[in-house]
Amino acid sequence: MKKHWKVYAKAVRSALQSLTGEQTLTRPQEWREWWNDNKKRRDW
Repeated sequence: MKKHWKVYAKAVRSALQSLTGEQTLTRPQEWREWWNDNKKRRDW
């Protein structure tokens, strides 16, 4: 799994940053925490 993350990390991070507007999150755990806190927002 780790070797696959290295291949896709930049593209995934860029896509998530574009979709969410969050530019400071970089690590998978940070994204999970952010998602858990924001998944019920009504402004998607």
